[in-house]
Amino acid sequence: MAGFPLGQWIADARRQYARDSMTEDRVVQLETFGMIWSHADVAWDEGLTAARAWAEQNGHLLAPTDATYEGANVPFSVGVAMSA
Repeated sequence: MAGFPLGQWIADARRQYARDSMTEDRVVQLETFGMIWSHADVAWDEGLTAARAWAEQNGHLLAPTDATYEGANVPFSVGVAMSA
């Protein structure tokens, strides 16, 4: 399958899914491989994980601008999550 435009194929599948024009069978097939339907949802989950862990360690979520958790900038992650 050399040269197969996989990235474009996945982008097309995401658009079909977003338009609710993909069959349930195809949705299940793709989810079997761990399909990520929304980059925004992933950013939210990662930001929420970083914010939760930082808050658990510090007792609040008033993180300074240089706060990080496992390499992720906590205030930036929260900002991305809130805008998602």
